[in-house]
Amino acid sequence: MTRSVARGHLPGAGFSDNLINEIKWDGVSLDSQVSVKYGAWVRQTFEAKNLVSLNADVYFRLKSDYAKSFWPFIDSQPTYTYVDDVTLAELAGRHYRSEDSKKRAKFREDVVQAFNDMVFAGGLSEWRCEVLGSGRLKTYRYHYTHALPRQGMLALELPAEEAPVPGG
Repeated sequence: MTRSVARGHLPGAGFSDNLINEIKWDGVSLDSQVSVKYGAWVRQTFEAKNLVSLNADVYFRLKSDYAKSFWPFIDSQPTYTYVDDVTLAELAGRHYRSEDSKKRAKFREDVVQAFNDMVFAGGLSEWRCEVLGSGRLKTYRYHYTHALPRQGMLALELPAEEAPVPGG
């Protein structure tokens, strides 16, 4: 430990910002309005990233355990349109490449059931399987189309100093 740290000083460059800038409420009942204004850093981070809300309605309609393992990944990737068999196996805690051909074939049957389940539950509108390569190096790529709107947009309030001036 350096002497400056021992004296309670910071060892180098950095910055600090409030996570929450302001909280307002108009009462103490369950229906009271509450507004939270985030600090500048949090607002900038929200604006720079895609916020993803997993569709729990779809999740709870899923019957297949594999579909329940795959859906959070599929629903949380707004720009993805396909996923490979190895990734799906990893999501299910399996080591696909080290399994024998019978286990891999059974897993692919389960993947088909899982994707059909996601369509039936309303999360996907369609899917298809693309076979790549041949023999033991053959891989399967599952292309899908989301059935629901993908990215919600948050109406983030700009701080007063950055807000556009009306008529200007």
